[in-house]
Amino acid sequence: MHKTRVLVRRGVGLWCAALSLTLVAACGSTEGGAQDGGATEGGGDNSNYPERSITWIVAFDPGGGSDTEFRRLQPHLEEALGVSVEVEYRPGADGGVGWSELVNAEPDGYTIGGIVTPHIVLQPMVQGEGSFSTDGFGFVSANVQAPQALIVSAEDPAYEDFEDFAADVEDNPGEVSVGASARLNLSHIIATELAQEGLETNYVSTGEGSTSVVTGVAGGHFPVGMLGANHAVGSDEVRAIAVSSDDRFEALPDVPTFKELGIDVVGMTSWGVATPKDTPMEIRQTLADAILAALDKEEVQESVAAEGQQVLGYGPEETKEFVSGISGQYEEIVALIEEQEGE
Repeated sequence: MHKTRVLVRRGVGLWCAALSLTLVAACGSTEGGAQDGGATEGGGDNSNYPERSITWIVAFDPGGGSDTEFRRLQPHLEEALGVSVEVEYRPGADGGVGWSELVNAEPDGYTIGGIVTPHIVLQPMVQGEGSFSTDGFGFVSANVQAPQALIVSAEDPAYEDFEDFAADVEDNPGEVSVGASARLNLSHIIATELAQEGLETNYVSTGEGSTSVVTGVAGGHFPVGMLGANHAVGSDEVRAIAVSSDDRFEALPDVPTFKELGIDVVGMTSWGVATPKDTPMEIRQTLADAILAALDKEEVQESVAAEGQQVLGYGPEETKEFVSGISGQYEEIVALIEEQEGE
């Protein structure tokens, strides 16, 4: 296992000074040329990238979905890129601490990070862009996705099924607690949408990642939880009673969708990779090629399936369009969350 360490970052200007006058001129010509996260020229000769270790920021605690994604890809990236890929955990503010550090890092390809949608879209939309903005990322890839699941304890469930849960919520609006890992994520959206459908719950964010939700529900601290359905796949601690996919989720074929249950709620969480916005496209494409090649490997696909996820496999431009589409999709529900937050 690699030891977590802090990467010492060097400015691009110092690096360029060590090159020939021709490359210095090329570096100088990049001013204003890295707009929209798509710098493809003027960043110097990146053909030898990478030449040293890469740091991958995980914006949540160890053991959650973001950590799983890193661990799954790490050995394959190291083999493809020829350098070590080290993890730095930067939990806090529902991912905002780590993502703020990522977007403000040196855009040289040596600091990358895991991103989660719709989290990276919702947080700036509701909280403003004080810590980070969605436009601050240079998108590399969208790797995998999974629906959300409403879960209960496997051993001592508070409810036998969704109908049981819904009846209690209808009788006790706003009193039934739903444990979740964070605010302003897909769990929060679904809880808000359920309230619009007449099922108003008490949404409780642990702020400590998905593992805390599983533990909280299994231990009876929450009667139900909302989190990525992948955490319910093969679990001895919790079981799902509804999922947010459009159709039955292959990894949980016996669990009904919210739509089947008469609740018009659909949504998927996705995990991917990004760099700071101005990282040259040549570097981001190198990273994407390595990631997408890893996702094509049988052992990685078996791991994805075992986790109850589905491969997306998007490169930089597709990921940018994917995230942009999410931004438009949730504008109305974000307005409802803002209204609730203001109360």
